[in-house]
Amino acid sequence: MATDARRALSVPALVAVLAFPTTLVACASAPPRDSVPDGQVDKVGVEGAPEGYEHMAQRRSATVALAESRGLDRAEITAAVETLADRLETCAREPSAGRPGPSGGVARIAARVADDGSVEGLNVKVDPAQASTALRCLVVPMKLLVFRVSPKAQLVGTRGFAIEAKWL
Repeated sequence: MATDARRALSVPALVAVLAFPTTLVACASAPPRDSVPDGQVDKVGVEGAPEGYEHMAQRRSATVALAESRGLDRAEITAAVETLADRLETCAREPSAGRPGPSGGVARIAARVADDGSVEGLNVKVDPAQASTALRCLVVPMKLLVFRVSPKAQLVGTRGFAIEAKWL
């Protein structure tokens, strides 16, 4: 009789032990997804840019996204991002000394816009292996940008923007 009682207690305990891992695996089997599956298009955010970006300029082998902007005219900064994407597209595909052909990379660059409209105070984050491409194809074209002097610039405070770029 004692063995029957132990068996009676064992069966529910055994079921609980077997059911818990199965439930745990079922709940935890789907990993979080931070990218869009092939064939789907996410059109979220301002101007159809993916969520988190103010504007995105996509080319065949280069993408430049405006991560943030402060105190700049929307049309002017959008045109600047499009110009940077065009320059990156053509420049990153050109071979350079020490590099036989194009190779991919990513960069994030934050810049301050001075009162006279020139770009200054760059903060560049890039893989050291791709530093020469980032300098030639992003930093130099950014330094050549000139924004309009705005009477509102003094009221807004520091003007600036940050971009994230990717090239193949």
